Amino acid sequence: YFLIFFGISLFYLGQIFRLKRLKYLEYRSFSLILLLSIVTYTFFTIYQEIGQARAIKRQLDFRNEYVFNSTLKNIEVEKIEGIIPPHLFFNDLTSDSRHWINECVSKYYGLESISIKTVK
Repeated sequence: YFLIFFGISLFYLGQIFRLKRLKYLEYRSFSLILLLSIVTYTFFTIYQEIGQARAIKRQLDFRNEYVFNSTLKNIEVEKIEGIIPPHLFFNDLTSDSRHWINECVSKYYGLESISIKTVK
């Protein structure tokens, strides 16, 4: 949809400059089309990322339940599968249990260490 609106905007802009006069109404129309294309692109991007965020939340809930129900003090968990949307500002655990993110999570859960399972 973004490309359609953007194409229409460019076509309309070309028509305006071909006339070599930019009337106030034409300027407002072009601005409105451009604004609608940006809003449409943003809406569909966020809508797509909501679906990805739901999948990540399910995995994190499963991981949270596993850690809370475990009696171990040194835990290895599965890596989050899928694409993490950039708007989540989320970094997953690493395979290094001394990494600062892993240390913070292990303190939160009251563990000695937590890390991602490494593939052997």
